[in-house]
Parts: sequence; C-alpha cells; structure tokens
Amino acid sequence: MTTYYMTKDVADIFGIQVSDVAYWCRAGHLKAMPRTSPGQPWRIPKSEVERLAEEGLPPSRRTLERP
Repeated sequence: MTTYYMTKDVADIFGIQVSDVAYWCRAGHLKAMPRTSPGQPWRIPKSEVERLAEEGLPPSRRTLERP
C-alpha cells in the first residue's frame, strides 16, 4: 500500500511554503495524485518525497519569476 503526504506535510518536511509544493505539483516537478476538486491538497507519494530528498528541490515559483 502506498503512503501519501499532503502538500503541508511535504512543506513541513523540507521547510518550504505550501504554495511551492503546490506549484511543483501543477508544473509536473512532483508526481502527485490529482485533486478531486479545487482547494483540496495534492497527495504526493512517499517515493516522490524520497526522490526529492535525494535529487534536491526544484526552483520555487518566486525564484523563477525574479528578473
């Protein structure tokens, strides 16, 4: 059985903002279970969290938007 983390859990693990985790899910940087309705948190498999820990964090949206 697969263990899933919610966006807040992943943000807490890495010490980042929930909005960054949600952005990574939308942008495809994190493979996450689709939300069934807007406003619900993404569900991220434990294997993706482990991959992120090994490979490093992708750039945040704020980093990408800076000139």
